[in-house]
Amino acid sequence: IGIASNYNFLGEGEKARLTLQLLKDNALNYINVRQAINATAISYLFDGDIPSAIDQIKKNLLIALEHDDIGNISGDYALLGNFYLETKEYEKSLANFNRSIQAINESGYQPGLVNNSQSTHYFNLGKLYAAKGEFRRADQAVAIVEEAANIHKNPNQIALSHQLQGIVALHNKDYQEAIN
Repeated sequence: IGIASNYNFLGEGEKARLTLQLLKDNALNYINVRQAINATAISYLFDGDIPSAIDQIKKNLLIALEHDDIGNISGDYALLGNFYLETKEYEKSLANFNRSIQAINESGYQPGLVNNSQSTHYFNLGKLYAAKGEFRRADQAVAIVEEAANIHKNPNQIALSHQLQGIVALHNKDYQEAIN
């Protein structure tokens, strides 16, 4: 993965993906295969090829579904949601964000993990609403993420809250608020 990353930084995406194919071909388990596929998606992103990156994450999702790997199922759906957000395919983005949180909600995971996932879900929704210019809904998502961060005193949630506030402000062209 490190060698492939270096090729990506050099602008040699095809060499990166060939290197990652070697990792995939020699993988010891499905987690190594997923790592190779994820790194391949990143390589496509370096090349500006979001549709090919999406195809790679869909492959990872199939592997996660096959192994009933709830954490990675949720993560793959969230990644797809973010990639579709970048391509302005908002309905696909929303559908994948919702599938991501649904996987967690139905998982039976401990409440703390579910609560953290809820914050991440509202963070993603806030980005989506801001990109769509739905600032009232974006602000509601900010409030939910901020409230969870304050209740739990979780530094990662606090950082997400601030980041989301900045993203919403940028989309609203309130640059001083984004800086703050």
